[in-house]
Amino acid sequence: LPRFSQEHPDRVRRVMGRADAIVSPSAFLAHHFQQWGGYEGRVIPNLLEIDQYLHRLRPSVRPHLLWMRTFEDIYNPTMAVLAVKELLADYPDACLTMAGQDRGYLEAVHALVRAEGLHNTVRFAGFLSTESKQAEFDAHDIYLHPNRVDNAPVSVIEAAAYGLPVVATRVGGLPYLLEDERTGLLVPDGDALAMAQAVRRLVEEPGLAGRLSVNGRALAEACAWPSVKRLWEDLFE
Repeated sequence: LPRFSQEHPDRVRRVMGRADAIVSPSAFLAHHFQQWGGYEGRVIPNLLEIDQYLHRLRPSVRPHLLWMRTFEDIYNPTMAVLAVKELLADYPDACLTMAGQDRGYLEAVHALVRAEGLHNTVRFAGFLSTESKQAEFDAHDIYLHPNRVDNAPVSVIEAAAYGLPVVATRVGGLPYLLEDERTGLLVPDGDALAMAQAVRRLVEEPGLAGRLSVNGRALAEACAWPSVKRLWEDLFE
């Protein structure tokens, strides 16, 4: 959307000019349009049915990693594979589960796993139903989000709701969604070594995983209906 506004400024201004109020589900977009066109928007997050997410505090973690998105290049699933490869020398029990539908990139990820000899380390879980999603999140300790592009991803909020510390790339809306060292760990785009090092920190640094687990749940609860309802009521009033 920020790129679209740069390429089609007149069309976007016509739409924005009709509004009595502008609401964004992400601070990233609100900030862009304030800087781009002086539009003052309110941030009201997308709704998360928090009662469906059973939180499990992770005071300590293992390098049991979960990635969940569709298999396409912009979500950079190969970065997660290369990160777990880097961890194996220090943590032979390191493992990665990758879940999601194929959007044309799954075979490339399979090929990388074969080429690196990681068939016993990387598991492909397919598309996750609500029940299987709960089981997979409960069985893992750290959530990897290596996207090249993103806005306000629900998958990150879901991981935080379940209590998994999140390691994510510093792209798009992620620095607006996650506070580095408080609700997640942010690493450079495309840097698998940095992602692996962030996992090492979570495993080895006392208190870090637990802090992210607690604060992540608080972040998710801000997307629950009681909080979101108050924001909409304030707007309409």
